[in-house]
Amino acid sequence: MNFGFDAQVTASGRTTAGINFANLNVTPGNGGIYMRIEETDTNDPVRNFHVWMPDWQGQSFAGQGWQPGAAFSPFHPLFRARLAPFSVIRFMQAQESNTTDIRTWADRRSALDIRQNSGSGGSRSEPLANGMSVEHMVQLANDLDADPWFNMPHMADDDFVRNFAIYVRDHLEAGRKVYVEWSNEIWNSAYGFEATQWVLAQMQLPENTGLTQWQIAGREAKRDMDIWSDVFAGQTNRLIRVGAGQAGNDWVTARILDAMQGSFDAVAIAPYFSPSGPQRNSYTAATTVDQVLADSRSAIDVAVQQVTNHRTLANARAAALNRPIQLLAYEGGAHMDGSSVAYRDVFYAAANDARMGDLYREYLRRIDAAGLDLYVDYNFTGRAGATSYGDFAKLHRMDEPLSTAYRYNAVVAAADGSLWDPASGARTFAAWCTNHGIATIATNDDDADGMRNLLEYALRRHPVSPDKAAPVVAAMSQAKPELRFAYNNETTDLDLEIQSRPALETGTWQTVAAKNIEGSWSNAVVGVAVNEMPGGQIVLTDNRAVTDKSFYRFGASTRGTSYRSFPTKNSSTPGLG
Repeated sequence: MNFGFDAQVTASGRTTAGINFANLNVTPGNGGIYMRIEETDTNDPVRNFHVWMPDWQGQSFAGQGWQPGAAFSPFHPLFRARLAPFSVIRFMQAQESNTTDIRTWADRRSALDIRQNSGSGGSRSEPLANGMSVEHMVQLANDLDADPWFNMPHMADDDFVRNFAIYVRDHLEAGRKVYVEWSNEIWNSAYGFEATQWVLAQMQLPENTGLTQWQIAGREAKRDMDIWSDVFAGQTNRLIRVGAGQAGNDWVTARILDAMQGSFDAVAIAPYFSPSGPQRNSYTAATTVDQVLADSRSAIDVAVQQVTNHRTLANARAAALNRPIQLLAYEGGAHMDGSSVAYRDVFYAAANDARMGDLYREYLRRIDAAGLDLYVDYNFTGRAGATSYGDFAKLHRMDEPLSTAYRYNAVVAAADGSLWDPASGARTFAAWCTNHGIATIATNDDDADGMRNLLEYALRRHPVSPDKAAPVVAAMSQAKPELRFAYNNETTDLDLEIQSRPALETGTWQTVAAKNIEGSWSNAVVGVAVNEMPGGQIVLTDNRAVTDKSFYRFGASTRGTSYRSFPTKNSSTPGLG
């Protein structure tokens, strides 16, 4: 065996159990891990390869082999932590929707495959582009307590669509919704968007004589949406059927919706903002980041108008169908594609400039005000460096310092609500109460949601409007308790702590993690890991041995008052078991 590219072998040999191993030192880069089998015995070939990540915050992954139903997640804790702020995950790229070759259920990827991606157009070893397995995608949605958004392959037969829908219905956790869309951007004729070419080819068939591109696309979408509706009969409140169109042309969107004949619950577009064509034509190698950012800011007006136009369209369809129709952004953000070498580098620099984070905040506020119901950003992660495809990634590495992840921080602020909270800038409990128009009394519960004002302040809740979402989410991660919550990290008067004990009614509460005004979150006992993300997002993992049960509670106190709030066992505040 030989290894290469980003990996170097530091040690190799055979364990006492007779298993061959190699320790790899991997330098993060774009090369990946190269593995070559130099020689093997055809009668007893090398097999059962596993590649395990290094230990992380006290967690070891060596020896794991995930399959559906396992007690642990196949996804790295840091990957999950940095996706945790988001309530909807669109799997378009994970499914390789633009280049997918899937036609039948037999073409799907197995959950047991060591790789969950084929690469654009497939590869020599994996010629069939079939993306990630449905089992992995549903698992990630369940891990994150997020709603998944799936794209049905444009060539998939009815049997594939039905089996996919059945699996989602039966394995997506209770309370979760699913968004379903047919293919992706069937109006896009750019290289790599194979569904558009497929639709155009269908127009040439005798049975489709006289049908337009949009009629065929809408017909195919309706067929898949009707199958999903049939599978989710009796629980269609969990299903959002998406009719996707073109942001810059609401006429195209309307024609696709016409052909879907009401088999949709939401209209979706991609209202990107970007310098215009004439502006790009004027750019040279001397164009500055300042100029690109200024032109990008003016382009937000265009994105807002696209949302406004489609809000009008969605409202008209809602009136015609006599039921609500949502308006969604299936993608969005700054479209800084560097298709011209002349401005490729300056586009990359502009995309990663701190001021781009401010532009994102302005953009997100304005498209929300224009009537958007849900925004799904494109995209989560991607390679660093200027390319002809541009830089859409909010993170270039999972362990990227978040202090300079400006676009990521902006979308997290939108996800946790702090982007719109008029009192989010309050640094003290007294100022926060004043901004919300309530008395500065920590023990009050002005909105009668079971949570006292001090805890609302500490956990970024709204004190005069009952919050529906749980303030703290408890889950099991690799058979270990994991707590996820967002705290108010902008304060100058707040001390926080998390305590645990093995029994709810008896025993001594032990502080396992704490944060005071002067410092950051830290573990108070060995085995507890605390990871902080932008916007005060916290993931606490308790890696200590738990024999039966473990109970947790969240406490807050302010320096300006003598009051210290912990929930009681009868409270609906975040005491978690």
